[in-house]
Amino acid sequence: AGDYSQCALVMPQTITAGKKLFSFDIAGNNTFYYKVPTEGITWEAGNQYTYTITLTAKGLTVTVSNSSIGWDTGGGSGSGSVTLPDAVIN
Repeated sequence: AGDYSQCALVMPQTITAGKKLFSFDIAGNNTFYYKVPTEGITWEAGNQYTYTITLTAKGLTVTVSNSSIGWDTGGGSGSGSVTLPDAVIN
């Protein structure tokens, strides 16, 4: 029990709908998956995307922040937006 944080550095890319993006194995041989929504996902270079994942006995809930954080070559930060629907996967 408790909070857990993980970061990943991924290549800019478009991920097609239905691909398994996250998987979590818990005791009792239960595996929960988050699959990319029907709209797909496009990660753009120079942006950070934040996903919040909540795992309960009933399933997995994934939300993504409505904004991304952009980086510039001068070390400053920018802003942006991203749209991805909330999803519950059992």
